[in-house]
Amino acid sequence: MTKQAYIDELAAELGFMTVEERDDIVLEFDSHLNDARESRPDLSEEELIARLPPPASIAATYLAEFPRQAQSEGDGKPFSERGGRPGASSSDFRFHDFFRYARRDEEELSGGAEGIERLVIESVACDISARVGSEFSYAIRGRWDDESKPLISQQGGLWRIDCGRDADMLELTLPESLVELIATSASGDMKISLPDEANAALRSASSDISLRCAGGSASLTSASGDLALEGRATDAQLKSASGDMDLMLSGVCSSIDASTKSGDIQARIEDGSADVKLQSMSGDLSLRLPEASSYELEAETVSGDIQSSRGSVRRGLVGAKLRYGDGPALVYAKTLSGDIRIA
Repeated sequence: MTKQAYIDELAAELGFMTVEERDDIVLEFDSHLNDARESRPDLSEEELIARLPPPASIAATYLAEFPRQAQSEGDGKPFSERGGRPGASSSDFRFHDFFRYARRDEEELSGGAEGIERLVIESVACDISARVGSEFSYAIRGRWDDESKPLISQQGGLWRIDCGRDADMLELTLPESLVELIATSASGDMKISLPDEANAALRSASSDISLRCAGGSASLTSASGDLALEGRATDAQLKSASGDMDLMLSGVCSSIDASTKSGDIQARIEDGSADVKLQSMSGDLSLRLPEASSYELEAETVSGDIQSSRGSVRRGLVGAKLRYGDGPALVYAKTLSGDIRIA
């Protein structure tokens, strides 16, 4: 694709904006394209364009930044006033993220060590994956310069990895000596497998988190991403504003607490002695408990319905409730407007 064809397609994809706003963005893209060509004379125009995101992807990113687009055509309001941040404009947008792939070649930073006990990771948009192995190792890939290069530091058994803003992927091998993993990310997905008895605290703003634990504690938090937890956990806490949750836990658990505002929760619990608490404001709840277990079960929905093979559901003018069993384990499931299914 030529530069002009790319610019024309971008302008067409940004049709939800006013003409003035669209023209400003297109002009700025054209300027950045010229700068990129000057910084990478070894690339042809077509090769440079091939490194950029598709125009449709860029348009989708603008819509995510300004989620409430025009209510109707010709409402007379600029796009940034129809739900965008106050004073936002195209100059606020991170053109750096779009053009670093065009200007830079991929780099890799890797290494390893013995005796690691704790690992702390900070990431902006880097995807993180981890598997269990005999020795600790890491490999970071991305397109960075000297200022945004990932930073690795170590103090005794504590290691810190700051992926920086321009790393795309972090791959880890976690040894049996690991006691704790703490990871924070703005938008990068996480897919983690922990060694036996290791604890994890994983936090993300908008990405998905998947954790396989093996006897330690687990804390998963995301504002809008989906959360998945599998394996054995001494205790588990999951929180999300709008993401779905999927739990498949075996072995002895002391407590399981999962809450989301608008997402669905699916949970399969194989430990008959675990205390379980599931809450959602507008999502559905699905819970499978072991057959031979003694629970004090309480389920409630305000405007949804309850289906259960245990006990009898009382349906009133508003919502439905279920009370069953006398413990010793406690199970509590509540949603305001979703349905509850218990098996």
